Amino acid sequence: MAIDIETKKKLAEDWQNAFPHLSLYSRNKLYKVVGPIVIGLELIKLPYDDEYRPHFVAYPLWEKNLKECFDYPFILQEFHNDKNLQYNIPYKEAGKTLLGDVVEKINIQSPIKFNGDVSIHFLLHRLNQYAEKAPMLSNKNTLSFGHFLEAKMKIALYVNNEVANEILTKIKNHRWDGDHFKVFNIDVETWLAELSEEAKNPESFFQKIQMNKAERKISKLKSSGIMI
Repeated sequence: MAIDIETKKKLAEDWQNAFPHLSLYSRNKLYKVVGPIVIGLELIKLPYDDEYRPHFVAYPLWEKNLKECFDYPFILQEFHNDKNLQYNIPYKEAGKTLLGDVVEKINIQSPIKFNGDVSIHFLLHRLNQYAEKAPMLSNKNTLSFGHFLEAKMKIALYVNNEVANEILTKIKNHRWDGDHFKVFNIDVETWLAELSEEAKNPESFFQKIQMNKAERKISKLKSSGIMI
């Protein structure tokens, strides 16, 4: 069943009021910029139900254009209540007081906090915690995990080349499943060489971030920084 425009407007207002550190990107997406990434919440409709689930998301800003940046999040996490069940929230609740329990659990369970600047070491620590629990990262030698470590390296590269090189060394020494990479037409050695070159000569990396940040939909978002 399609959700009417008025309900979507009320829903967006509810979530904007509950999370004032985020900006409304669209009626079901609230984002902010943190250094070289975009983080936030997406309210994803459940198929065949008039309910939705909030998800934490994180996207890179170092791809060659904004469309590619938002192709797929490198973090996608649902939230759970005290019974470890995912939240299924009825659209009919839009315009009413958002359940305090939902907001509380989101603030506790989000891998990256929405308010204030964050240190690079604390951010990487939270990313490590996420990687240990995320189902899609359970296999540590696949392309999915490789892209996640790549994101970690590039977040570090944005503020501290030494930390980025430490992560790069771990990536290069990791045992990857080359056959799994080939399914996606990616050669492991070529991928590693490209990461090494980007860490050595990051000018293009920074240029792409600044270009994407200058896009109108990104430039209007609230933002915070990553500290060394």
